[in-house]
Amino acid sequence: MTIADLNELYHIVKEITRDERKIEEYRERASSTTTNLSPDRGGETGPSDKIGNYASLIVDLEKETRRNRDRLLKKELELTQFINSIEVSEIRRACKARFVDCYKETADGKIIEWRPSWTKVARLVRSASGDSIRTRVADYLRTH
Repeated sequence: MTIADLNELYHIVKEITRDERKIEEYRERASSTTTNLSPDRGGETGPSDKIGNYASLIVDLEKETRRNRDRLLKKELELTQFINSIEVSEIRRACKARFVDCYKETADGKIIEWRPSWTKVARLVRSASGDSIRTRVADYLRTH
């Protein structure tokens, strides 16, 4: 397992939060949009379907978000299994704090990205410094 593998969960979380923000943005735009006559549509006249366009974008993003949530659960299970196999308690706790606890889910199901710095991880596991725990984790991963 590499640092890049461990960081994958965080990147999936970032995708989900970005897409959820876009969904909310599109919903707001769709609800504040009225049907206009739009003469600037390549020569076409008649009403534009902005609400329909936003609805399509929302549906596509919701599908992608569901796929990413499935990926998130699978990746979290994979990382947790790997991290739980680490025999050194300090390294195991640091990896959980940094790579698995990188998001929180609210009561309404929204995902909030949250990632502790290595300095915060060091405080959580009572290590000397962020640099020292980061180096210890990297060394452990290189040798195992």
